[in-house]
Amino acid sequence: MVFGKALSICRNGERIRPFHFNSRTAIKILQMRGFECINTQPHQPSANDRQNEREYEGQKRLQKHYVRERNRTLTKRKKEMFKLKHGYLFCELCGLEPIQAYGKIGESCIEVHHKTPLSSLEGTRETTLDDLQCLCANCHRIEHAIIRDTKS
Repeated sequence: MVFGKALSICRNGERIRPFHFNSRTAIKILQMRGFECINTQPHQPSANDRQNEREYEGQKRLQKHYVRERNRTLTKRKKEMFKLKHGYLFCELCGLEPIQAYGKIGESCIEVHHKTPLSSLEGTRETTLDDLQCLCANCHRIEHAIIRDTKS
């Protein structure tokens, strides 16, 4: 009962349901709100124990934030012009040619990346195809990780 009340307080009065009592989930919630949680039954889970553990996800949460609008026409045009020039899509950083491994559908892993992040802009700007590059999903993800890392 005390555990349930503490969880309810931490979740702004939300009704506590059975899935909240997954001990790791409940303890994380309580600790994030400053409660000290003491494990009265120390247990080191084995790999087999952890293999069968369940986590819950999919709960809806309202989130508000600003996003920079991207022009999908530019993305489409960049890919079209790149294919006209080179004959097919490939990653401009690592050279991956997904069409070789996956056939025509492989081109779907090539994404269009802004060389200058839109997040660094004060307002809007004119973007040309030279401001964009074709990257595989892995390189695109790494480029954004580098951008995040340089900001912090």
